[in-house]
Amino acid sequence: MKRETLTKKEIIKKPKEMVKVKKEGKRREDEYFLIYYLPSELAKSDSSPPRLCFSVEKEVRKATERNLLKRRMREVYRRHKDVFSNGFLYLIRAKERALTLPFTTFQERLLSLIERCS
Repeated sequence: MKRETLTKKEIIKKPKEMVKVKKEGKRREDEYFLIYYLPSELAKSDSSPPRLCFSVEKEVRKATERNLLKRRMREVYRRHKDVFSNGFLYLIRAKERALTLPFTTFQERLLSLIERCS
């Protein structure tokens, strides 16, 4: 059975790394999400897991709504790790409009955008 947890090794926590991905990485965007991605220099091989940072636009004022969007993004990643390219850094930002999407549509839109990053 495949392991679907989100480990600490898969999360980008350092602000320097986030800034680097944003400045040097490529960008994909639609009306619900903004994704920056960059091949990781730390990846010793293509088998190293992708590393991610999940964030939400400032326009989403309520903490419960911000947390809901981040939980949904983590869940999409957890269920579909195989879609994300190994050895890459991803900065994924949900826009306020994403709150209106049901989860299945949310998942489809995010995955289609991730597939365009490969």
